[in-house]
Amino acid sequence: MIAVSAVPIPSVPLPVPPPAYIGAPASAHPIRGVPRTPQNPHMSPNGTSSIHNDGWQTNAFTWGGPLGRSPQELSTMIIRDCGSITFDSQGRVVSVCVGASGPQLYMFDPNTLATLATFSLPPRQTVPSNLFQDYTGGGYFELKRTADLGETFTRVAEELHSQYVLGFSPETFDGKVHKLDVRVKKTGMVARARKTYVATRTESGK
Repeated sequence: MIAVSAVPIPSVPLPVPPPAYIGAPASAHPIRGVPRTPQNPHMSPNGTSSIHNDGWQTNAFTWGGPLGRSPQELSTMIIRDCGSITFDSQGRVVSVCVGASGPQLYMFDPNTLATLATFSLPPRQTVPSNLFQDYTGGGYFELKRTADLGETFTRVAEELHSQYVLGFSPETFDGKVHKLDVRVKKTGMVARARKTYVATRTESGK
C-alpha cells in the first residue's frame, strides 16, 4: 500500500462546546537514582521500543513527559483500533490495527500519523464477538537495528503458507480456560501453537 496522508478524526459538535484547555502547565519532578534498564540489542532504544517503553516492560522513561505547554492534538481516522504500539529503528510507529476486515500491521509517520504501509495479517480461526478485541494468537519477529521491514514481511508471508489447522472436541464444555500442549514426533521439531483454549460450545455444536 502506498503512503496515505492522515485525515483527522472529526469532532462531534456539542450544544455547549467544552473549553479548549483546562488547568495549567505542570512542573517536572524527575526521580533520581533509578538503575539503568538493560538494552535489548534486537530492539530500538529503550523508550521507543514497545507500548510499555522497553523490552522489559518497565513503563519507565529517562526523559520528561508532556507538561501542558502549548499542547497539540493529532489524530488519524482509519476506522480501526490499534494496539501493541512499537517503533522501528528509524522511529516509525508500528502497530497491529483491527477492524471489520481483520487484523492488519500498520506503519505510521511519528510526526504526522500518515499511514506509510500496511500488511494484512492472518484471520483468526475463531472471531471474537467484539472485532476490536482481535489481537490474540499472533507471531513474533525480531526487528534488529539494520533490519529491513520488507524482508520481515516476506518471512511472515512465507510462514502463512506453512501452517496446519488442527481441531479437537473437548470432553467437557465447562466454559473455562484450559492448557493446550501440541507436540510433534520428529526429533528436533517444536510445534508453535496456542497454549490455551476455552471449552465452550459453538453455535453449530449446540
